[in-house]
Amino acid sequence: MLEALLKEQPQNLELLKILGANAFWIGQIHYDNEAFSSARPMFERYREYSERMNDEAPDNVDAWIELSYAHNTLGSLLLEQQQYQDAKSAFESSLKLKEKALSIKPDNNLLRSDKTDTLSWLARVSLHLSDLPSALSFHHQSEQELLSALHESNNDASLLEQLSYTLWHQSLVLEYQGQLQESYR
Repeated sequence: MLEALLKEQPQNLELLKILGANAFWIGQIHYDNEAFSSARPMFERYREYSERMNDEAPDNVDAWIELSYAHNTLGSLLLEQQQYQDAKSAFESSLKLKEKALSIKPDNNLLRSDKTDTLSWLARVSLHLSDLPSALSFHHQSEQELLSALHESNNDASLLEQLSYTLWHQSLVLEYQGQLQESYR
């Protein structure tokens, strides 16, 4: 029914977002049940609807953010399927879109938090690719973003929690690199 409506209203951003959300949630159900081969086409459909939103409204920050979420979602699936280079590419696309959105909405702490989430996924992919310096760099970028956000938000508890996980993961990477003293900071 929604697909038929989309044929009549191909530029309807709200409809594209709804169709994308439907595809995401169906894919997420498959993902949660570890039916990854069934999740992938749904996550790809989510990305396609998000790309269409972005094409219809290339200056719409919300369209950029939605597309960044679609890339992140697909990246997490590709990581689970051990397709590390493809996952890295998806996360990099997500990060670029989030940074673009943050250039317009720099005080959006939810978006800043989402950016650090993507950085953590990039760090995780880097570990799988045995690229410890990149993993450490992504964790460091996340730390800096979170410290800045915390300074501006009077120590938001969710940001503090995210920072603690970032520092913990950063410490583990330092430990893997044999930098024990640095890992204890």
